[in-house]
Amino acid sequence: FLDEVAELPLSAQVRLLRVLQDGLVQRVGGERSIAVNARVVAATHQDLRAMIRGGRFREDLWYRLAVFPIELPALRERVGDVPALSAHFAQRAAAKLGLASCVPGEDDMRLLCGYDWPGNIRELSSVLERAAILGNGRRLEVAKALGIAAAPASAVRPMRDSQATDPPRDREEFTTFDEQARSHIEA
Repeated sequence: FLDEVAELPLSAQVRLLRVLQDGLVQRVGGERSIAVNARVVAATHQDLRAMIRGGRFREDLWYRLAVFPIELPALRERVGDVPALSAHFAQRAAAKLGLASCVPGEDDMRLLCGYDWPGNIRELSSVLERAAILGNGRRLEVAKALGIAAAPASAVRPMRDSQATDPPRDREEFTTFDEQARSHIEA
């Protein structure tokens, strides 16, 4: 499996093409070629045809790799897949972290389906793992994991007795950054 094959420099593309054409590799420092029989699966998020036109990807390598191309649209273009993928990644995160398995609820699913997913499947997987961590195995904190949760109630500093007799202010007092950071670390 060659992930992000478009990132290969042209010099490496030439060597890969030779391996695919001839079925031979030569180890670094080796004196003879070794026959290999392998199937190659390559993936990229780049437009290889545009890279060929721009001279950044070898056309002959494209023809060797594109025996059976499968083009997947971005996750934002197939929102119907988000629920099943979310359930899978939530279960995988729970197993990886040794937490109780949780599935996204209706509100979570609305958030997940409404998100644009610029990072595609990898981002979805990371968000659900983060949601599992933030929920401490009791629930998924999807809103927090997406960074759209409201500020916690602990951000408002409790009123001191002397403040009760002070004249009213236009805004509530908030904790300092250092106090809030300490609170989050302790939590």
